[in-house]
Amino acid sequence: MTYPKRHWRNRLYTTVLAASLIVPMSALAQQDDAAEDVDSAAVEEIVVTGSKIRRDEFSSISPVQVIGGQEAVRIGNVDVTSMIAESPFVFGTQLDGSTNAAAPTSAIEGVPASGPGAATVGLRGLGPERTLLLINGRRLSPSGVRGAPVAPDLNLVPSAMIDRIEILTDGASSIYGADAVAGVVNIILRDEFEGIEMRGFGTSTEQSGGEESLISFVTGAVTDRSSFMMSAEYFNRERILLGDRTDWNECLLDIEVAPDGTQYRHCLDRRPDNAAFINSAAFVYYTPGTTDIGVMDWSDDDAANLFLGRTEQGVDLPGNLVGNASETPYNLQQEMLDAQLNGDLQRINLYGTANYDLSPASTVYFEGSYTQRQNKEIFTSEQVFPALPNMIPQETCISVNADGTCDTANQVIVTNPDGTPMMVDNPLNPFDAEVRALPVYSLDGLGQSRETDIDNLRLVLGIEGDFGSGWFRDKGWFYDAFVSFEESSGTSIQPGMFEPNITQSIDTMRVNWDGTLECGTERTAQGFGFLTPAECVVINWFSPTLFDVNRPGGAREFATQAENDFVFGEVINSTQIKQQHYSFLVTGEVFDMSAGPAAAAFGIEYRENSIDSANDLVRSLGLASSEVKDVEGATVGSTWIADVYGEIELPLHDMFTLNLSGRYTDEKNFGNEATWSAKAQFAPVDSFRLRATAGTTFRAPNLREQFLAGAIGTIDGTSDPCVVPSEAVVMGMYDPDMDARSARVLANCILDNTDPTALGLQANVGIPTNTGGSDEIKAETSD
Repeated sequence: MTYPKRHWRNRLYTTVLAASLIVPMSALAQQDDAAEDVDSAAVEEIVVTGSKIRRDEFSSISPVQVIGGQEAVRIGNVDVTSMIAESPFVFGTQLDGSTNAAAPTSAIEGVPASGPGAATVGLRGLGPERTLLLINGRRLSPSGVRGAPVAPDLNLVPSAMIDRIEILTDGASSIYGADAVAGVVNIILRDEFEGIEMRGFGTSTEQSGGEESLISFVTGAVTDRSSFMMSAEYFNRERILLGDRTDWNECLLDIEVAPDGTQYRHCLDRRPDNAAFINSAAFVYYTPGTTDIGVMDWSDDDAANLFLGRTEQGVDLPGNLVGNASETPYNLQQEMLDAQLNGDLQRINLYGTANYDLSPASTVYFEGSYTQRQNKEIFTSEQVFPALPNMIPQETCISVNADGTCDTANQVIVTNPDGTPMMVDNPLNPFDAEVRALPVYSLDGLGQSRETDIDNLRLVLGIEGDFGSGWFRDKGWFYDAFVSFEESSGTSIQPGMFEPNITQSIDTMRVNWDGTLECGTERTAQGFGFLTPAECVVINWFSPTLFDVNRPGGAREFATQAENDFVFGEVINSTQIKQQHYSFLVTGEVFDMSAGPAAAAFGIEYRENSIDSANDLVRSLGLASSEVKDVEGATVGSTWIADVYGEIELPLHDMFTLNLSGRYTDEKNFGNEATWSAKAQFAPVDSFRLRATAGTTFRAPNLREQFLAGAIGTIDGTSDPCVVPSEAVVMGMYDPDMDARSARVLANCILDNTDPTALGLQANVGIPTNTGGSDEIKAETSD
C-alpha cells in the first residue's frame, strides 16, 4: 500500500524556536575604509547551475529555480529535505525517509534504491538515479547501506551552511555528464562568515510523533588573504506510527450510524492472527478457557469475531454486524498501526571550509565534511505460520540399564511390519490426530525493525584563479582544478529466525523412549572433526505464551529462553562506497560580438567509483525464515568514467542568445558516448523570455545496475488484477455485485490457475522479485 505524504506533512507547529546569536567581527574591530571601497568596486563572477561559464550576473539560459536557504529557515524549513520538498519540480523518492512499513512480507521487502533511511530526490518523476546532486557545483557520491545505493543522501548536507539551492529542470548530460538526465540539484553553501552563530529549532505536532529538533553552531573568520568557516549540527526526528494518525486507516471500514445520527466507523483488517489454519480448510482462533468446536481454548471465527476492528467511540450499536465494538486480537489491525509511517532519524553533521590566497590571482581552497546518520525503521510484524506434523515417530529402548537409563545405541524408532516408522499423536498439537494445524501469529522477537548506521567522509582540495598574462588575462580566463574523495560506510541490522534450526526441530521431533520429546539427529563421526552442531531444541509452537489475546498484554515469545535462543538471531549487512573525482576547468571570453563577448568553457574530468556490500552467511545463503527466500549476495565492483567537454555561449543579438555544448564520455564497462545540447533564448524584455532546447542525454550504468548481486524481495501484490479489489470485499466475503473487473480479466485469472474471487481475501499478497546487475548493461540515451 502506498501512503500519501499529506497526512503526516500536514502538521501543526505548536512550538517553533529559532534563536540566533550573531557576534560579527566588525563589531569588535573597525574595518579599513579604503579596503571597503576597493571591495565594493570589485565585481564577482559566478557560475550558475546549468552552465560551466562564469558570468557577472545571476542569469541562465536554462530553467533554474532558486530556493533561498535563509528564507526557507524563516518559514520553518530548516533541513534540506523540507526545503527541496517545497519545489513543485521535485518528486520525492523517499525524500522524507518514509517507507512501505505495512508490506505483507516486510521481512524481505526490497530495500529502497539508496538503502533504509536515506533521503534522495528525483526531478520530473524520473527517479533519484537520473537526478544529479551537487554541493558547490561538485558531484556527491552515492551513500547508503544494503545492495548498491544509487544516489547521494540529502542527510549529508549541513543545513546550517545552506546559502541557496539551485534546481535545474532540464537534461544536462552535455554539461555535467552521467546522471543529469532529469536535471540537477545544486546546493550552494555559505563560504564567508565572521563571528559566531547559534540556532535552535523545534517543532511539535498536533498528533503524537514526528517532532523535530535541530541545534547548530557556525563560526568563521576573514583576513586579508584567507577565510575559514566551521559548523556543527545535530538533528533529531521522532518516529510517526500509523496509529499516531487517526485519519490514516486506508482500509475497509464498517460504518454504523446510531439513532441520534452519530456515525461510528472501524477498520476491518482481514488478515487473521492468534489463530490456527486446520486441514488447509478453515481458521480457528485461540480463545483461552472457552470453545465452540470441542477443543478447549479454540473457537471458530463466529465466536472470535475475526473481522472486528476498532470503533472510534468504543460502543456497541444495536444490530452491529460484526459483534462487540472493541479491539480484537484476531487480525493484524493493531500490528499495522504499530508500524511506522515515517521513521526516526538522528544525524550529526560536521563541516569546514577554508580559502587561502597564494597570490592576487590564485586561491587554494578546502572543504571537509563528516556525517553520521542513525535511524531505526519499524515495519508490520512478520507473521509466523509453520506447518506442523499431527503425527510423529516414537522411540523405544531395546535394553534398559539397571539404573533406568538407556544407552543411545539402544534407542530405536518403533516401526511397522513394513519397516516404516510407527506414528503417534503429536502431544504439542492441541487438535485431534487427523487434524494438521498451522499456528498463525506475530512474535515480538520477530518485530520487523531495521537499524541503520551510516558514516560519510568527504574531502575536497583545489586551486582556482585567473590567468596572469597575455590574451587569457585580457579575456578574463579563469581556471579551477580540484580533487575530491568521498567514502560512505554503513551497517544494517535486522532480526530474523534461523530456518535450518526451525526445520530441524520440526522435522526430527519424536517421542523419546521415556515419553519426553526430543529432536535432532545423532552424529556418526568417529569422535573427531570440525563439525559442532548446536543441540536441537524442541519448540512448542502452540505454547499459550505465543498467542496474544489480551493486547497490549503478553510478550508473544516462546515458553523458554532456550527456544528463543535456538530460533532468533540478527541479519547483518555492511556496505562501503568510495568515489575519487578529478576535475580541471577553464572558462573565459573568446571573442567580441556586437551584442557582447562570446564566452566559453572547456574541461576534463575523471572519476572512480567502487562498492563493497557484504552480507552475513544467513542472508547470503537465504537461511532466514520467510515466506519468500531472503537471499542477497555480495555486491562488489568498481568502474571509472572519463569526460572531456566544451561549452560556448553566443550573444547573437541584445534579445537573442545561443548556447552550444558537447561532451564525450568513456566508461570502463559500457564503452563511450557523445552528447550535445543547443539552447536558444529570446528575451525582448526582462519579464518575458522564450527558451528552446534540443539535444541528447545519457546515463551511464551505475554501481547498482552493474554489480548488484542477486537480491530477492517482494512487492505489494494489490496491483495484481487477480486480487479481489477492496470494494468487492464485504465483511471478509467476496461480493460479485461490487466487483468492477471485466469478465475477460476474471477469465484470464482462471486460465492462470488463480481464483479471482478468493485471492487476497485472507491475507495480503506479496509478489516475489529477484533483482541483479550486469557489467554488460548499456547506457540510457534520449534525444
